[in-house]
Amino acid sequence: MRLFWHILHHQVFEKFLTPYSVAAPACIARTGLCTTVSTMSTEENFKIVKEGKAEVLFSREVFYNPVQEFNRDLSVSVIRLFTEELLQSKGIKVSFEDAKSTDEVEGTQKQEIEDKDSAVVGDVSEVAGAEEEPTIYAGSQFQGGIKILEALAASGLRSIRYAKEVPGVEEITANDIATQAVAAMKRNISHNNLEEIVKASQADACLLMYQNPRSYDVIDLDPYGCAAQFIDPAVHAVRPGGLLCVTCTDMTVLCGNYGETCFTKYGGFSVKAAYSHEMALRILLYTLQSSATRCSRYIEPILSVSADFYIRAFVKVHNGQAEAKHSARKTAVAYVCTYCDNFALQRFGQLVTKNNGNIKFAAAHGPPTSERCDNCGGRYHMAGPMWAEALHNVPFVRKVLEHVKTHSSQFNTSARLAGLLTVISEEVPDGIFYYPISRFCNYIRAICPSQVKMRSAILNAGYQVSGTHCSAEGIKTDAPPSVIWDILRAWVKENPVKREKLSPQAVHILDRESSIDVSFETHTEADPPSRRQKLRRFQQNPEKYWGPMKKAGPVAPQETLKERKLRKQGKRSRQEEQSEDTEKEPTEKNFKTETTGD
Repeated sequence: MRLFWHILHHQVFEKFLTPYSVAAPACIARTGLCTTVSTMSTEENFKIVKEGKAEVLFSREVFYNPVQEFNRDLSVSVIRLFTEELLQSKGIKVSFEDAKSTDEVEGTQKQEIEDKDSAVVGDVSEVAGAEEEPTIYAGSQFQGGIKILEALAASGLRSIRYAKEVPGVEEITANDIATQAVAAMKRNISHNNLEEIVKASQADACLLMYQNPRSYDVIDLDPYGCAAQFIDPAVHAVRPGGLLCVTCTDMTVLCGNYGETCFTKYGGFSVKAAYSHEMALRILLYTLQSSATRCSRYIEPILSVSADFYIRAFVKVHNGQAEAKHSARKTAVAYVCTYCDNFALQRFGQLVTKNNGNIKFAAAHGPPTSERCDNCGGRYHMAGPMWAEALHNVPFVRKVLEHVKTHSSQFNTSARLAGLLTVISEEVPDGIFYYPISRFCNYIRAICPSQVKMRSAILNAGYQVSGTHCSAEGIKTDAPPSVIWDILRAWVKENPVKREKLSPQAVHILDRESSIDVSFETHTEADPPSRRQKLRRFQQNPEKYWGPMKKAGPVAPQETLKERKLRKQGKRSRQEEQSEDTEKEPTEKNFKTETTGD
């Protein structure tokens, strides 16, 4: 009887509820009597997120980090320039402005043809040439354009932005192995009317790339954590001359906290140093290079960025066994001093020119340093192997910078993009690692000189100098570390320190004789444009509790990170108290025995 009234009540409640509600309430979902109503959903159940030209429906079950908008803006700008270069080689013109209406475009093209007909009667070649060079806009499918794969797409936001903001796209494959992510992708693709361009795929990312060799012009890898397992199949799946975009967020591994883990994942050992973020970039590039050389291919880094809590590398992958043989001379290990961060590079190979003019590959000579640090007498740690060549293609970086300035209204993070790209374009291309001067001064307990004075001393010594995008206080130069310490010794002579408080290593550093004449006279090039224009090179925290964020999941969907921290606070102490109380309480058997005895 109770079951009859329960079913009747449920049917009546559903009859009156349906016209006024778009989804069943939680009470109906818990009864299990009507699963079709509980699974119904509309756009009102999701939070609408707008970024660039994309608009996605966001739910807590799929990962999304708003802080990564800078990463996505940078990726859009780089892929735009890459696509423009690729299509221009085929005689196709692209436009980054909003597409006009179809009637207006057709009318403009018709007017151009009529003008040419009136100017040159009977000349058909110009009209034919006008038809062969169409202008391609973003947001529409272009047959013969580029193919993009986002191997780990989550909500599909990045793929949707590529489809709406990158012109000349033929197809984008947005892939994820999670069922919730694929459902979110399909929902967002339909919401943006991009079914023709973006295709949702549910498959293992590695398997998908291995099954489609040399099929994609651009492959984007943005995993949650380490990207090493996806690099081999990505190199296998990208076309010759294609672009790989790789993000890694496991910075504790890449920056030396877990060197053995870094070696197992990336093939290079990381150590803690003042320049760990650049070392992380170079280890990632070495991993990409080693994967490419096994396929008789080689890489060309066009832009490598360390920002916030991640690193991002954009590399072109080319075919060529002869060039792949140069990988040994492009790879090195670094000897890093455990006290003063002094370093020395040891490359694996070198080029030797014979008497007849032929070039021969040979093993490099070494070691580059003694067992103890020449500067402070400390011991060395070995780091690497790592990439020992340039991190960027400076002409390409300048093109991206000009593109961002021209289309600044299309990027919410354009101010920071312009600042970052300006600093990268100023970086010394031949400089390996950077020098955080304040940390070096801390070793010898000296007052830190200003950036202008330090740069002037390096320039007056005959070397190049610049800032670095990896650190706000870092200095990048082609001068060896010994020159930097000679300048700091000269600075200490002008600004003495209390030697009785120095460590033995610091005394050893200051007692060494300088090998150069140091001048702190202000140099005309000591203040770069990025500093004079006060560009936004390094952002402040964009929001509270920002960072990599936790993985997406259905647990506590309405709980914020701050609420979760408060709920978890004192969890261990509460568990210990509960365990102590459990030990003190008598068991049921002991209680019966005691009462029976009484």
